[in-house]
Amino acid sequence: MTDAPPETLLVRHIRAHVRQGEKAKERADQARKKTEQHFVAAGIYLTTLKVNYAPTWQQWETILKVKVHLSTGRASELMQIASGKKSLQEIRDNDAEKHRRLRQSSSGQPQCPEENEEPSDEPNAGSKTLAPTPAPVIAQDGQAQAFTLIDALVASSSSSRSAAVDLLVNGSPDQFERATIATADIYQGLARAGR
Repeated sequence: MTDAPPETLLVRHIRAHVRQGEKAKERADQARKKTEQHFVAAGIYLTTLKVNYAPTWQQWETILKVKVHLSTGRASELMQIASGKKSLQEIRDNDAEKHRRLRQSSSGQPQCPEENEEPSDEPNAGSKTLAPTPAPVIAQDGQAQAFTLIDALVASSSSSRSAAVDLLVNGSPDQFERATIATADIYQGLARAGR
């Protein structure tokens, strides 16, 4: 027999984590819907602004830059979301791909480990178990950590981000809470930038 906690305690913890995970997933789904609604509304307003107050491209660029504080590219994306031409996820995936290609071209090497893997005949050779990444042994300054974080986010695929969410939702409540706070900090900072 092992020194495992009592079965009743394990069952209670499992049920509590499943409940918390379901609540968190519901909140995340609601936040995703709310995000899309805001972007659709912004796109509709941008279209109205352009049609009524920007008869030339130069006037449109000026209004966006000076008054709205958006690039023409971002405005176009929001207008595409509003018109239904593109989804928010498509735009995010396209941005991530652009950044990945940019990093590859600047370094001359593929950035994703999957691109360097050799095919294997061994079963489960391609499958990876996602485990928490240990903290680096060598201390990095804040800016280096920020670049590492940005690179990891931009290089991630939609499926890897979904897997990360699943791990957080089904993992420890403390880790989930810390990740939620960190994500909110990033989102608030980006929202203040107005891009």
